[in-house]
Amino acid sequence: MSGAGVQPASEAASAATAALPTPAEAGSASGTGLQLAGARHAPNWRVAIWAANWHRLGGETRPSDESETIRWVRRALAVAVPILAVNSIFTAFADNMPASHHVAALVAAPIFVAVWMVELSGVRWPRALLIAAIVVPNLWLTLIGHTETNLLFLPLMVGWVAYVGTPAEGLAALVVAFATITIGQLGIVAPNIGGIPWESWTEWAFSLVLTWFLGFSLRKQQRLVTELDHRGQELEHRGHELERRGQELEMLLTVSGSVASTLDMRQLLEAVFDALGRVLDYSDIAVLTLNESQDTLTIAAKRGPNLYTTREPQPPRYSMAELGSVWDRLSQDEPVVIADLRGGTPEAAVLRASLGEQILTAGNTFVRSLMLVPLVARGRIIGVLAVSNGLPTAFGDRETSLALGIARQAAVAMENARLHERAQQAAVIEERQRLSRELHDSVTQALYGISLYAEAAGRALTDGDIQPVANNLQEIRDTTQEALAEMRLLLFELRPPLLQERGLAAALRARLQGVETRAGLVTQFDCLSDERLSPDKEQELYRIAQEALNNVLKHAHAGRVDVRLAIADGDATLEILDDGVGFERSLTGGYGLGLRGMHERVERLGGTLRIDTAPGAGTHLRVDVPR
Repeated sequence: MSGAGVQPASEAASAATAALPTPAEAGSASGTGLQLAGARHAPNWRVAIWAANWHRLGGETRPSDESETIRWVRRALAVAVPILAVNSIFTAFADNMPASHHVAALVAAPIFVAVWMVELSGVRWPRALLIAAIVVPNLWLTLIGHTETNLLFLPLMVGWVAYVGTPAEGLAALVVAFATITIGQLGIVAPNIGGIPWESWTEWAFSLVLTWFLGFSLRKQQRLVTELDHRGQELEHRGHELERRGQELEMLLTVSGSVASTLDMRQLLEAVFDALGRVLDYSDIAVLTLNESQDTLTIAAKRGPNLYTTREPQPPRYSMAELGSVWDRLSQDEPVVIADLRGGTPEAAVLRASLGEQILTAGNTFVRSLMLVPLVARGRIIGVLAVSNGLPTAFGDRETSLALGIARQAAVAMENARLHERAQQAAVIEERQRLSRELHDSVTQALYGISLYAEAAGRALTDGDIQPVANNLQEIRDTTQEALAEMRLLLFELRPPLLQERGLAAALRARLQGVETRAGLVTQFDCLSDERLSPDKEQELYRIAQEALNNVLKHAHAGRVDVRLAIADGDATLEILDDGVGFERSLTGGYGLGLRGMHERVERLGGTLRIDTAPGAGTHLRVDVPR
């Protein structure tokens, strides 16, 4: 048409769709945009989850959560809208257009540009205003017969609202735009050409549906991409959380190995302090142990200048009664965390009263946060782990959980160390009692016999009888020699420093030279390796050799004894051979002459003991133990 010409719908559709991205471009732009957004504008992951849920419920996109794809579309529309507005004005002033079109175009074009600028700026306003501001001017222009490029604003509006609006808004935009096109085609164009312009009307309808579907598809795609991005952020967050948990688990395993590697209480507590220092930010830390009467806590070890500062020579003691409700919670295996010792909580008041107000200003910094973790072993509390910090609320659930895990392992190790210490003390007492019995049975009896012989010799001299005096002196000499031999045995039965300093081989060689050789035996010592065993194994093997050599001296009546020690890659072998009278195993019931003690020591070492002997055939003892 010349006066009210109709632009081909195919060209209109091409011009309209050019302002919106194709699905492939949108996918590329969204992927790039999300990557950039993730790098530069990554939201908090909880906000991201909220945004994904909002999209899932059909909520519209806002500037705060829009992606790079939307920004790209905004830029395209910001370029397309002014071009279409200028083109609409130019077509209105064509030679074949009536003057009424000039005014209408000059009014409508600025309205189109203004509402699009408001929309593209991200201002929150009802999307129905955008639809009305685009449809009403176009309807006015249509009714006066101006159906030119101004109608291209309708596909742009339909595609945009379908993309960023709700499904209902997108459908409403499609319906009113289609109604406007239909009014123009059937009410204005059809009477002028004398028939229904099916081709033109179909192309316009197709362009509206196409842009609506394109916008709707981009909306779906954007929602899926956004959800994937948010899921990726969730997975990344969970991955960081799993990595942190893995590091914490690795740390707990390391702590477990550290505290299990020593039975020395001081070294054990230092290992616990080092482990806690890797996961907690503390200024002071201390371990308080419970006394035997279960009513007082005493500091066993501490690190840091501030906690429990005292000028007294003895470490301070804290009564359970003074701790009150705090101790009640600790007794129930519940950690107590004081966010601020200056606070008004009952626990803070109890600890200020028990520890003293000076605890708040002890050392160089203030003590504000305090965490008390019970040390529980075998179902009973044996002490308390106290950790402090100069800042309030320094210990949260994570710190408490880690400290509790370390405290569990430390408590078991501390109990094992305590039991080991008690076992050592019991062994010392038992050894002292045994030496006391040995002294009474051997040396004391010998000294008593010497005193009797000396008294008898004195009476004989008084009576002038010389012969008994000579016999008594000989007995005194023999008894003294026996007493000296017994004393040498008792001295070597004590743990010699040589065993610790130079090892088992040197201690056995010294024993043979110091006892058996002086007793008149021919000795031979062979050692096939200079390697050392663990202190416990060397101690046990020395005791076995000691018992066997004592039997040779006291019972075998031997003239020669050989000792052999071999340490190979996997085993250690100790052999003792003598040419004495031997013995019948059946006469000793299988366990005599200290054999029971030998068997018990070998069993503790996880080895084997073999004794080959017969009356008159000497004795061959062999011990094999793993290294």
